[in-house]
Amino acid sequence: MKKRIKILLIILGVIILLGLIFFAVDYNRVQKQEKPIFCINYSTLRDGGTKEYIGLGYKVIDFNMLNGYNEMKIGSWFMQYEDFESEYSAYTEKQLNSIEETVEKNIDEQKLLKEIPQEYSMQQAIKDGCVVISYNAVFNKSKLDSFITNTNANNENRQSDFIRIVEYTNEGDPIITDLEYKKDDGYILTYDNTRDTFGADTKVTTYDDIPSNIYTIDLVENENFINIGLVLQGVIDDAKEYKPLLVAYYSKDLTTYDIAPSFIGEVIDKNEKMLTVKSEDENIGDAVLVSVEDTSEYTVGDKIEVFYTGIVLETYPCQIYEIDVTKIEE
Repeated sequence: MKKRIKILLIILGVIILLGLIFFAVDYNRVQKQEKPIFCINYSTLRDGGTKEYIGLGYKVIDFNMLNGYNEMKIGSWFMQYEDFESEYSAYTEKQLNSIEETVEKNIDEQKLLKEIPQEYSMQQAIKDGCVVISYNAVFNKSKLDSFITNTNANNENRQSDFIRIVEYTNEGDPIITDLEYKKDDGYILTYDNTRDTFGADTKVTTYDDIPSNIYTIDLVENENFINIGLVLQGVIDDAKEYKPLLVAYYSKDLTTYDIAPSFIGEVIDKNEKMLTVKSEDENIGDAVLVSVEDTSEYTVGDKIEVFYTGIVLETYPCQIYEIDVTKIEE
């Protein structure tokens, strides 16, 4: 009898030891948000794919909720999904507040169409954060990429967002396109070509019936161009006839910049209107003229970063179309 009890105690001890080892390994993995290896998945919930695992004396919940909450928790067998309700509710509220702040920030940063001057320079449009399409480059491409990611129908956390695209004609006139996405409502597309001096029909046109369950934003390539378009998500079972909408386009040959290109240089001379800068970029030249609003803010020897349109006029000193100048503090 004593021998049998001893064997049972040994077996129980081995089980407890294994449980402690398994728990230690899986605990470390959960802290790194990695899938446990000594657990069995016994339940998958319909909240986006949350999985519940059972181990030797412990339990793991791998949250994968539609609101984006994807934390992993480990505890005893008595741990329940509902134990973390306050945590994932707080996460949802934080996400909503973040989206609202982003939308408000985007709207605040964007000038209303009527407030944009008739002569809206490319440099100012780039500085304002617009997606700018010129004859030789696309600027602030990262803004476009972010908008597509945020509002594309394939994004489970599809978010409200706004972009302004400014295209420049051969004569240098701006054509402005505003595209806004309101979550659960749809897109609002506004064209404004009233600043096009040679436009045959200058007006502001708004399309506000672009439902989000039918349209999504995407880049569509053909042989020569990349089209920024509002495309249909599939066959539409609706009496109304919907068609794809072209937002803007640019040539595949154009250089694209996530932001404006820049170079770092040292101020070697100045007058009332211009700084002469020795650039660290060998492709630009050892002397570049840079226009700033107030040259008194700079002294010879200052190191600055100059954002420009990428165009360098082959004169001496070189001339550029600057967008912004930032002093680098040593």
